[in-house]
Amino acid sequence: MKRKIVSIGILIYTLFYGFTAKADDYSLNQLMDLAVSRSKQINAAELESRSREKEVAQASVWENPILDIGTENKSETGGSTRQWKLGASQVFGVPGKYSLRGEVARADFQIAKLDRGNTELLLRHEVFVR
Repeated sequence: MKRKIVSIGILIYTLFYGFTAKADDYSLNQLMDLAVSRSKQINAAELESRSREKEVAQASVWENPILDIGTENKSETGGSTRQWKLGASQVFGVPGKYSLRGEVARADFQIAKLDRGNTELLLRHEVFVR
């Protein structure tokens, strides 16, 4: 019985004190870098920024053409016939529209980059103040 109590005491001591690091062991810059590297908000802002960066290349190009293939059964008096349909279409934008879409996508990307930077600054401020 005494052995169990001692084992449980050692386990509790190890759980609470054995694996914790004191803030005195780290510098302020190290604590800020650790908080930034583990922040879900900054990771989300970084992924949003990467997504916006990929959209820049896609915004100024034409949309994909559409190909439509289909059949239709028509029943006329006394019999039925099958008709095949084949269609293709391409959207042509207003002149200058695609270049403007590219500029808007670049602006969105810059905003996302700034948002990521602001999120990091706010987190560093929060770590510094606490």
